Amino acid sequence: MFFGLWYLVTDVITVPYLSRAPSFVGCVKESVTYLPTGKYFTNFAFTVSRVVLGFLLGAIIGVPLGVMMGWKKTFRWLTFPLFELLRPIPILAWIPLSVIMFTVTEYSVIWLIFLGAFFPIALIPIME
Repeated sequence: MFFGLWYLVTDVITVPYLSRAPSFVGCVKESVTYLPTGKYFTNFAFTVSRVVLGFLLGAIIGVPLGVMMGWKKTFRWLTFPLFELLRPIPILAWIPLSVIMFTVTEYSVIWLIFLGAFFPIALIPIME
C-alpha cells in the first residue's frame, strides 16, 4: 500500500509540494543498478558490525551493572541517581557530545548504539 501510494503521488499525480520527492520508478531503477556492484553488501556488513558491537558493549557493561544494582543496596544507592539522571536523555541529544568526544565517526556511531542498548539492558536485572 505504501509503495502504491508513493508511485501514485510521485509518478502519476502531480502534487506541488511533493515535486522534489524522489520518484518510485527512479528509486527502483537506482536500486537495480546499485545492488550488483557489491557496495550494498559491504555497507550492510559494516552496519551490522556497528550494531552488534554497540549492543555487545552495552550488554557486557549493562548486565553486571544491573545485577550489582539489584543485588547490593549500597551499590544501587551510590550508582542509581547518576544512572537515572542520564537515562532519560534521548539518544539524539547525545550526538553533539559524541562528535566532540570521538574524532572517528565509526566510534561515535558505536557509542550511540551502546547508549541505546545500555540503559534498557541495565534496568532488566533491577526490575526483576
